[in-house]
This record gives sequence, C-alpha cells and structure tokens, in this order.
Amino acid sequence: MIQGIARIEDAMKDVSKEEFFQSRLLLDAMSFNFAILGEAANRVSDAL
Repeated sequence: MIQGIARIEDAMKDVSKEEFFQSRLLLDAMSFNFAILGEAANRVSDAL
C-alpha cells in the first residue's frame, strides 16, 4: 500500500489541479491506483 501511495504522489507532484482534470490519462490512472489501494485496504486484518 505504501508503494501505491508513493506512485500516486510521484505521478502527481508536478501536476496542477487544472492539468489533472483535463487529462483523461491521469484521471484513469489515478482512479485505477485508488481502486487498487481500496482493495488492499479491504484485505488488511482487523487485528492491525
């Protein structure tokens, strides 16, 4: 999960809000990465 967050941060570090919302590629990529993070979070043990 930490690697996934780092990938998102790295991809977005030089992107403005306007650029992000105008780029279908960035929107799709970030949506995919957040979906993967959500799936991973669902698998984390309640004991943690």
